[in-house]
Order: sequence, then structure tokens, then C-alpha cells
Amino acid sequence: MSCAPKRERTNAKPSCAFAALCGLVLACGNEPAAKPESPPASSPVSQPSKPDPAPEPLPKRPEVEAFPAGNDEAQALQAIHSLPAWSAALERYRFLARRGQSGSIHGLLVETESGLRLVDETIGQGALSIPVSVDAALELSLPMRAVLWGAWHPETEPRWRWRATRVESLSPAKTPLALVPAFEPLEAPMPDGISLPSEASRRGGTISFVVKKRSDRVGDGWLIADDSKGKAVARLLLPGEADSYGDQSQLASDERWKLRKNTRYWAKIRSFRPPSPGELPVFRARSGPHWDRTATNAPPAPKQ
Repeated sequence: MSCAPKRERTNAKPSCAFAALCGLVLACGNEPAAKPESPPASSPVSQPSKPDPAPEPLPKRPEVEAFPAGNDEAQALQAIHSLPAWSAALERYRFLARRGQSGSIHGLLVETESGLRLVDETIGQGALSIPVSVDAALELSLPMRAVLWGAWHPETEPRWRWRATRVESLSPAKTPLALVPAFEPLEAPMPDGISLPSEASRRGGTISFVVKKRSDRVGDGWLIADDSKGKAVARLLLPGEADSYGDQSQLASDERWKLRKNTRYWAKIRSFRPPSPGELPVFRARSGPHWDRTATNAPPAPKQ
């Protein structure tokens, strides 16, 4: 019996194709796993709009405090050396801010087309006033009587202004002052028993006059005549027109009465002294100048 030859056992190597397939499987296993896709973001749900917050209330403006006048207002004002409004203009040299000076003045505070003015209550029948300025934050109830602390400051127009650093109110006047334009003559009918300047009594009275010229210096007053064709027969100083200190007038050109040349006015004058030879008499008015709408420039009828 023949015996088949035995096959020898050999260590057979895997084929190249099989090795490549195994390498591909191992390589794919090393890649990171794909992330799952996230669901699309949903659109935000619209919320109802909230109303705008209410604006904060504006801060309350500071009010003017009352002046502690006590039982005697005049004495209380005198104690603080307060001057009437127009006196502060006549004595401007005492209250110049550029010199570090200051003081207090009082009068009726009013609003005009040109701004705030303080009206003198002692002379001028409401026509003498000065321009003033106060803190814009102050709550003012105009017109009002007031005391203003401050000083004079130079400006372009008007020439001078009183800038107040402090304001206190005074009690209302028993007889309210009529509000009239600054430096304008008052309109009033010409009274009876009036005299011409050339016939004026030395004891005073009421005169009807025509303006011939305004003197360059405030203290020299106004040259007045009986009529527009006549020559000057007297000099008239109106309320608030004080004599100049030497050659230096304390008043500016915009602080003068507004009288027109060759126009007839009337005023009450004080008693006067007879003039020196060759000089004109000087009349000092105790009332502001007035004009009568119905009067002409002709002299009034002579007294009977």
C-alpha cells in the first residue's frame, strides 16, 4: 500500500489584499465620530414693549426770601445802608465791582422789553429806574418790591447794570406805583393857574415851558423858554438830575430824561433864589415833567 506524502506545515503569510482591507478598517475606526446636528434655533417670542419711564420732575426753582423788615421797614433798610434805586446811580462811584465795592439797593422790580429794571419809589413818579440782573434760577413774582445786594458792572448797552448777588422781597406798597417807561415824561392834562418860566414865582409853583437845549452836563439841567421862538430864560433841573461832582457826572447818556426840543411840557418847581447878575435862574422840579396831548407849543392862556 502506497502512502501519500505528508504535506509540510508552513507559516503562510496573509495576502496583500487582506492586509490592505484590515488597514482601511483600522484607519476608519480612528476618525472622530460626527457630531449630531443641533436642531434649528427657534425665533424668540416677541414680548410686549414696556412703557417709557416717566421723566423725573424738574427741580423746584428757589424762591425769593422775605426781607426781615420787622415792624419798621424804613429803619430796617437804613440799618443795612440800603439806598433807593436812583440814588445808587447818582452815587455809582461807591458801588463799582471793579474796585471790589458792593452794597444794597431797594425799589420796585419790574420786567420791561429791555429786561429787568428796579424802579425808584421815592422820586420821579415811576420814571426813574436802573437796569438790573438777578440769578436766572430765582422764582420771581413780578412786579415786586425788593432789596438787591450787588454792584455796578460796565456794559455796552445799557452803559451800566446792577448785577445782584442776592435778592429779598419787601412787603407790597400801600399805594402801588404806576409803571411808566423809563425817563419818559408823564402824560397829564395841564393844570389851571400855570405860569411861564419868565413869570415864575420865587416861592415855586407850576410852570409851562418849552425845551431849547439839553445841557451836556447833567448838573447843568435843561435850558427852557416861554415859547419855541424865544430865547432861554431859565435852567431846569428835573428829578434825579443832581449837580455833577466836579467835571465828572455819575450818569451816562442813556440815564437822562427824554425831552424833545421845542416841545411844551409842564412841571412843578420848588422855591428858588434870584440869580446873580448876568445868569439865568435855576429851577429845581419837585415833580417829573408832564405833557398834555391837547396842548400846543404856544404859551398857555395868561392868568386872569
